[in-house]
Amino acid sequence: MNKIYIASVLMLLLIIGSSGCGVVSTKAHAQQVATNLFEAIRNKDFDTAMTFYAPEFFEETPVDWMQVLKNVNAKLGDLETYKLDTWSINKFMGTTGSGTYFKAQYEVTYSRYTATEKLTLFKPDTGSEFKIIKHDIESFGLFLE
Repeated sequence: MNKIYIASVLMLLLIIGSSGCGVVSTKAHAQQVATNLFEAIRNKDFDTAMTFYAPEFFEETPVDWMQVLKNVNAKLGDLETYKLDTWSINKFMGTTGSGTYFKAQYEVTYSRYTATEKLTLFKPDTGSEFKIIKHDIESFGLFLE
């Protein structure tokens, strides 16, 4: 009985340990997209920044998003630092498609003001990469001047 118990515990630990690797890998892949976005914005390479957004983002965004990013840069200043504050990963399975959501909140320092930026990225199970489907920028500096 002790051997069965020990084997069961070891199997359980193996399952728990291997499932955690998926979360770490998923977080790393999604976070790399966010890093690439912030680096493109830091370099004022707004054309490259646009490539990290999903087509669905532009369907739901009724404004010229590139111009929004340029306006944010003009009001808040040059992007200096960004730090992941909170994050979550959710797996979705449904009739319209399945995939993984990564929601992240970043604390971003610009040369004139700070901002809280919330990103939602989605990766369909079809094997494509994470793309940004939502981007909220909150800063007191956007209401000034």
